[in-house]
Amino acid sequence: MADSPLLVVITGPSGVGKDTVLRALARRLGSEGHVHFLPAVPHERLPLYYSAADVCAVPSRYESFGLVALESMACGTPVVASRVGGLQELVRHGETGFLVSPAQPEPFARCLERVLCDGELREALGRRARLLALGYQWPQVAERVEAIYRQVLGPRRLLAAHGGCR
Repeated sequence: MADSPLLVVITGPSGVGKDTVLRALARRLGSEGHVHFLPAVPHERLPLYYSAADVCAVPSRYESFGLVALESMACGTPVVASRVGGLQELVRHGETGFLVSPAQPEPFARCLERVLCDGELREALGRRARLLALGYQWPQVAERVEAIYRQVLGPRRLLAAHGGCR
């Protein structure tokens, strides 16, 4: 069993009920001994799991931002994710992981297999993932948000700063 693949599934509030379906699937496929289901993990312990993982799989059909992917990337773990929502901005296909069209299990599995079977690729993706994630620290994010506000407000900001029209 030491050389057997191990899948760790951590469920949270959005995964309530899904773990029952996944457990039944693992039983049906005869792989329940290779899948461990964990309840939500305290936030401060998540880096332990992300760092221990060979790859982070995010097969979401919808994802507003993709915090799990970003946190995993910050720990140097490559990501295979659905091409939805914020994941499209965070995961750079072929650079920090792979993006797959949602609800496409075969291509998703091929990308996971590629990352898991190619140690050099996995290491390179993980290094680049970590570097990209460093750009999402709060000071950098705040600077980007401020730049967007300045761009959107343009000259009106200058008028407001000087008391508007007199």
